[in-house]
Amino acid sequence: MLHGAGASSEWWEATAILLADRFHIVAPSFAGVGRSQWREAYTIEQCVAEAMDCARAEGVVSADVRPICVAHSFGSEVGVRLAIDPGEVISQLIMVDSLIGLYGSSGANFPLRERQFYASASDAVQRYATVPRDDFGPSFLRAHVARQSLESVTLPSGDAAWTWRADPNVMAKLAHETVFDRIGDALCSVDFIFGGLSSMNSAELRQRQAEVLKREAVFLGIDDAGHHIPLDRPAELADAIRKLVALRQT
Repeated sequence: MLHGAGASSEWWEATAILLADRFHIVAPSFAGVGRSQWREAYTIEQCVAEAMDCARAEGVVSADVRPICVAHSFGSEVGVRLAIDPGEVISQLIMVDSLIGLYGSSGANFPLRERQFYASASDAVQRYATVPRDDFGPSFLRAHVARQSLESVTLPSGDAAWTWRADPNVMAKLAHETVFDRIGDALCSVDFIFGGLSSMNSAELRQRQAEVLKREAVFLGIDDAGHHIPLDRPAELADAIRKLVALRQT
């Protein structure tokens, strides 16, 4: 399970719990987010290598094992690279409210941001916000993810404070060449899950994705979810993943 920009492995927690009765779930945090260290610069190729290293370490990818890849949002750029890998490292790609095709190479000119500090963890949690600000899920789940995204620090003044673990400039420092035009080169099945209330994944974008894929694909909508489906509707997302896996295994 590959998270999107500005997210982390914690975003998958609720969905993973619901799938754990059948699947061995591996959900890494890419460098710069989660509990990973920051880099001076980031690349999609690094994300691909990190995902594969974690999968190998967990024993879910090898010469005899090809896992299913579920990629949310900007994580689809990593997922497609795995799908077109000549080594056929994955058996199925499921893209969740994918933004591939929405942005060109090297991102969308994200501005540099200052790291934010808060007097208390509760203050930080209250200010937690996603980009975009789609918010159709249970407040307790977002609060849970927000709390896990925090760390305590000591300011130069000696005062204690709370701040987000993630590098606020991951996207601004990310260099990549989009592989949107290569979706059709995928060596495995490719299907899509989208949020019916998503402010970013439009019908026009899905049409372009289908045209570039040039093969049969399933587009499953979750009506009452926005762009952040793992936070909005994890149970429905787990059900959709099960359906797509069952479809491709028949």
